[in-house]
Amino acid sequence: PWAEPKKPAPLAASDAPQADVVEALLKLLGGPDLSSRRWVWEQYDTLIQGNSLQLPGGDAGVVRIDGHPTKALAFSSDVTPRYCEADPYEGGKQAVAECWRNLTATGALPLAATD
Repeated sequence: PWAEPKKPAPLAASDAPQADVVEALLKLLGGPDLSSRRWVWEQYDTLIQGNSLQLPGGDAGVVRIDGHPTKALAFSSDVTPRYCEADPYEGGKQAVAECWRNLTATGALPLAATD
Protein backbone atom coordinates (compact mmCIF):
# COMPACT_ATOMS: atom_id res chain seq x y z
CA PRO A 1 0.00 0.00 0.00
CA TRP A 2 1.09 3.51 -0.76
CA ALA A 3 1.47 6.05 2.04
CA GLU A 4 1.82 9.79 1.73
CA PRO A 5 5.48 10.69 2.38
CA LYS A 6 6.17 12.87 5.38
CA LYS A 7 7.11 16.39 4.36
CA PRO A 8 10.25 17.73 6.03
CA ALA A 9 9.91 20.83 8.15
CA PRO A 10 10.77 24.01 6.23
CA LEU A 11 14.22 25.45 6.90
CA ALA A 12 14.84 29.01 7.94
CA ALA A 13 18.10 30.87 7.29
CA SER A 14 18.81 30.76 11.02
CA ASP A 15 18.68 26.91 10.94
CA ALA A 16 21.84 26.69 8.80
CA PRO A 17 25.12 26.91 10.67
CA GLN A 18 27.41 29.77 9.72
CA ALA A 19 30.38 28.53 7.70
CA ASP A 20 33.39 29.90 5.90
CA VAL A 21 32.49 29.92 2.19
CA VAL A 22 35.97 28.92 0.99
CA GLU A 23 36.18 26.08 3.51
CA ALA A 24 32.72 24.82 2.51
CA LEU A 25 33.62 24.96 -1.20
CA LEU A 26 36.85 23.04 -0.67
CA LYS A 27 34.98 20.41 1.35
CA LEU A 28 32.41 20.01 -1.44
CA LEU A 29 35.05 19.76 -4.16
CA GLY A 30 37.07 17.24 -2.14
CA GLY A 31 34.11 14.97 -1.41
CA PRO A 32 32.93 11.94 -3.39
CA ASP A 33 29.60 13.45 -4.46
CA LEU A 34 31.15 15.79 -7.02
CA SER A 35 33.92 13.48 -8.23
CA SER A 36 34.16 11.54 -11.46
CA ARG A 37 32.76 8.01 -11.57
CA ARG A 38 35.02 7.15 -14.49
CA TRP A 39 36.95 4.57 -12.42
CA VAL A 40 33.74 2.50 -12.25
CA TRP A 41 33.23 2.28 -16.03
CA GLU A 42 36.89 1.57 -16.70
CA GLN A 43 36.58 -1.72 -14.79
CA TYR A 44 33.84 -3.05 -17.06
CA ASP A 45 34.16 -4.59 -20.53
CA THR A 46 32.61 -1.65 -22.32
CA LEU A 47 32.85 -3.11 -25.80
CA ILE A 48 30.37 -5.97 -25.15
CA GLN A 49 31.81 -8.24 -27.84
CA GLY A 50 32.66 -5.25 -30.01
CA ASN A 51 29.07 -4.07 -30.42
CA SER A 52 29.15 -0.88 -28.32
CA LEU A 53 28.64 2.23 -30.40
CA GLN A 54 28.60 4.74 -27.52
CA LEU A 55 31.44 4.66 -25.02
CA PRO A 56 30.74 5.03 -21.28
CA GLY A 57 30.14 8.49 -19.92
CA GLY A 58 27.68 9.45 -22.64
CA ASP A 59 24.01 10.17 -22.20
CA ALA A 60 22.82 6.67 -23.14
CA GLY A 61 24.25 3.29 -24.03
CA VAL A 62 24.06 2.32 -27.71
CA VAL A 63 24.66 -1.27 -28.79
CA ARG A 64 24.68 -2.58 -32.38
CA ILE A 65 22.33 -5.47 -33.17
CA ASP A 66 24.20 -8.49 -34.57
CA GLY A 67 23.34 -9.15 -38.19
CA HIS A 68 21.85 -5.69 -38.76
CA PRO A 69 24.54 -3.24 -39.91
CA THR A 70 22.20 -0.24 -39.66
CA LYS A 71 20.26 -1.09 -36.47
CA ALA A 72 21.10 -0.49 -32.83
CA LEU A 73 19.43 -0.28 -29.43
CA ALA A 74 19.84 2.70 -27.11
CA PHE A 75 19.24 2.51 -23.36
CA SER A 76 19.02 5.12 -20.64
CA SER A 77 18.20 5.06 -16.94
CA ASP A 78 18.20 8.31 -15.01
CA VAL A 79 16.46 9.91 -12.05
CA THR A 80 16.99 12.73 -9.59
CA PRO A 81 16.12 11.20 -6.19
CA ARG A 82 15.38 14.53 -4.50
CA TYR A 83 12.63 15.25 -7.07
CA CYS A 84 11.04 11.86 -6.38
CA GLU A 85 11.31 12.38 -2.63
CA ALA A 86 9.70 15.82 -2.84
CA ASP A 87 6.87 14.67 -5.13
CA PRO A 88 6.87 11.07 -6.44
CA TYR A 89 4.48 11.81 -9.32
CA GLU A 90 6.43 14.82 -10.58
CA GLY A 91 9.73 13.00 -9.93
CA GLY A 92 8.53 10.11 -12.08
CA LYS A 93 7.63 12.49 -14.90
CA GLN A 94 11.04 14.14 -14.60
CA ALA A 95 12.78 10.74 -14.81
CA VAL A 96 10.98 9.86 -18.06
CA ALA A 97 11.76 13.29 -19.53
CA GLU A 98 15.45 12.99 -18.56
CA CYS A 99 15.75 9.56 -20.20
CA TRP A 100 14.02 10.92 -23.31
CA ARG A 101 16.57 13.74 -23.49
CA ASN A 102 19.47 11.32 -22.95
CA LEU A 103 18.27 9.05 -25.77
CA THR A 104 17.69 11.85 -28.24
CA ALA A 105 21.14 13.27 -27.43
CA THR A 106 22.65 10.08 -28.90
CA GLY A 107 20.51 10.34 -32.03
CA ALA A 108 18.11 7.57 -30.97
CA LEU A 109 14.35 7.69 -31.45
CA PRO A 110 12.74 6.87 -28.06
CA LEU A 111 10.01 4.28 -28.65
CA ALA A 112 9.26 2.74 -25.26
CA ALA A 113 9.42 3.23 -21.51
CA THR A 114 9.16 0.71 -18.71
CA ASP A 115 8.96 0.70 -14.94
